Amino acid sequence: KFEYDGELNPSFKPGDFELAIGEIKAVMKEEPAPRFVYVSSAGVTRPNRPGIDVEVEPPAVKLNDTLGGILTYKLKGEDVVRDSGIPFCIVRPCALTEEP
Repeated sequence: KFEYDGELNPSFKPGDFELAIGEIKAVMKEEPAPRFVYVSSAGVTRPNRPGIDVEVEPPAVKLNDTLGGILTYKLKGEDVVRDSGIPFCIVRPCALTEEP
């Protein structure tokens, strides 16, 4: 959705949420079985949470609704992975910058 400079990608088109768990399960039958790593976000549990002051939260949390619910979809993705039955690891990185 974003370009390297942080601006919105002009060719981005929102679509339905889909995580191809069926295809991942098909690959799991191969030996050795691969492991699935899902890259989520550190802020996935914060949007629309009671008691959270959105103004002091990181930009992704502040802009979740404006950005089409990106954190909401990442949390849905986590749930799909957890319920899939495949071996997994969920990584929730925080904001990454080029600043020292």
